[in-house]
Amino acid sequence: MADDAAAGATAALQQALTLYKSGDLTKAEQAARSAVIASPNSAEAWNLLGVILRTANRPQESLPCYRRALQGSPKHPAAWTNLGNAYKDIGRTEMAISCHRRAIAVQPDSGELHHNLGIALMAARRYEDAVAAYSRALLLNPKLDDVRWDRSLALLGAGRWAEGWLDYGARIGGPGLPLRDLPGSEWRGEINRRATLLVASEQGIGDAIWCWRYLPMVRARVGRLVLECRRELVELARAQGFADEVIAYGDPLPKADAHIFQCSIPGYFTTTVPEIPPAPYLTVPSGRTAKLAPLIAAGEGLRIGIVWSGSPTFKANAERSAPLWRFIECFGLAGVTLFSLQFGPRRQELETPREVPVIDLTPHLDSFADTAAAVAELDLIVMTDSAVAHLCGALGRPVWVLLPFNAYWLWGHAETTPWYPSVRLFRQRARSDWPGVFDAAGAAMVERLATP
Repeated sequence: MADDAAAGATAALQQALTLYKSGDLTKAEQAARSAVIASPNSAEAWNLLGVILRTANRPQESLPCYRRALQGSPKHPAAWTNLGNAYKDIGRTEMAISCHRRAIAVQPDSGELHHNLGIALMAARRYEDAVAAYSRALLLNPKLDDVRWDRSLALLGAGRWAEGWLDYGARIGGPGLPLRDLPGSEWRGEINRRATLLVASEQGIGDAIWCWRYLPMVRARVGRLVLECRRELVELARAQGFADEVIAYGDPLPKADAHIFQCSIPGYFTTTVPEIPPAPYLTVPSGRTAKLAPLIAAGEGLRIGIVWSGSPTFKANAERSAPLWRFIECFGLAGVTLFSLQFGPRRQELETPREVPVIDLTPHLDSFADTAAAVAELDLIVMTDSAVAHLCGALGRPVWVLLPFNAYWLWGHAETTPWYPSVRLFRQRARSDWPGVFDAAGAAMVERLATP
């Protein structure tokens, strides 16, 4: 009978693992729960159940599973590092770091464990320590390209740009940037004024706008420049005259002698702050303000545009977004008219009844060319981190950006950024500290209103 029970537990565990690898998390969870019922002291079964729950975005529920695994096997390195991963997910970064160190103490030669430690250190904004952890992981396993990509972000966050760019190419071919059949060879910054170069789109709209500052420098090194960008950006890009041809992502690619992904360009031109091409470097396309100027002029007092969420497809969007009611609470003051520039699902928050009116401009915004025109007419934009912040900075328009605790490396660590002189940054002092951020930004707004 004991042998039958053991065999049943093993079979359930194997079934759970197979289902987990196939991506069927619901059935995998059922099988894993059967495994822990059949073998309640199995560290492997409890650990797997925790992994399944965390993969299903239920890190809080995974915690007791890892603890149960460690009760029966106190030196189980996978359970320790998985416990650390879950603590990191819920913002307990110091506990996460300690758990990963416990795992490494048991299995010091595992590159994967050092990688997990580096991720937790990054979440705690301990960039130099994260670089050390990632470097140790790569020393143990040089084939871990995802670690090299993570190390690049840690180096960039630490301000070690020259080193960060060396690792930055590791993203190409990874989950975030699959390989594409692009024309020509990879461009590495060389001068060839007879060559046609394709600058390929990647990452988000904000990243594209950030990189556009380099296009005049790139164009000076080649004979013809073709820029690929998201369809929403095509009109704005064409109006700048940065490229000989602008095409939308998804359209047929033209012939070219060489190609480069857009976010690889800064590495050839900027390794220190003085080398950053200055902003502003964008202009509003002609004729775009005609339909927006009267709408915005109808507002009274200080005319403020607001954005409270970035793209919902960005995996960390929930951490960098804030609810509309916080903007109304802090910025819906006498002498202020609020204008919404918010697109996407979070625009629905405008439908909630509220005492302070918000004028929705998005029905009049057909592309980023229109958004640029709106930004140019508004007195100030106050927003969470998304593409409009880059647009404002590139246009030289004043914008206050409200940042999460672990913000994008480009925003640095101060109240200003050398990338965009017109940007003012308000940062969380701890994870989820939106009250503190809005309190500081709200106080700054009161002070601004008091200034003649």
